[in-house]
Amino acid sequence: RGPPYAPKLPGHEMHFFSRFMRIRTRTAKLINYSSSIYGISRAFSSKGKKPFNFGPATPDELILHGSCRPGYGDNESPGSIVEDDVRGWIKFMQENDIKRVLSLLGDDEINWYAFDLEELMRREFTTYIRVPMFKGDAKSMIEQAIRDARDASEKIVTHCSGGGGRCGLALALGVMDAQQLNTIRNQLEVKGLIESHAES
Repeated sequence: RGPPYAPKLPGHEMHFFSRFMRIRTRTAKLINYSSSIYGISRAFSSKGKKPFNFGPATPDELILHGSCRPGYGDNESPGSIVEDDVRGWIKFMQENDIKRVLSLLGDDEINWYAFDLEELMRREFTTYIRVPMFKGDAKSMIEQAIRDARDASEKIVTHCSGGGGRCGLALALGVMDAQQLNTIRNQLEVKGLIESHAES
């Protein structure tokens, strides 16, 4: 049964409309969940929101963090952001021991910078990778970048533009992926213990 505001459509068109509404609802729930994860970290901050919308994915997270983009402000037009606008962001991240940067900016957003932002990020941080959220296999690339940071025990910050929607989604992916990997490791450990006891 479709939603009460569903239009009157022929059978096959109604099927596709209902499917679209279900996908939209699931996507909205995931975005709300990701935003709530990111929001939880703010609730645990003793001094409120930090500069650059910076914070850990969860209150006890040591590796994965989120923030707004370098040079964030009312400057969303081609060539409107100069290098001096991002120096404060870089300095703040380095002072917070951030070694890796995972950018979620799209190709159009990169054009807001009047200089080569990606080349600068590669100079200033151990690792820089840009994964436009809705292009290609973004989910796997985001998860892998965060896994690599965890394996290296190096802090990573991920950012979109304001540090909310796409950034929150990436943080949720990183948290859920880590939980899943921990579950698998625990299962393998238990299996190993069982097999070793069976052989003794």
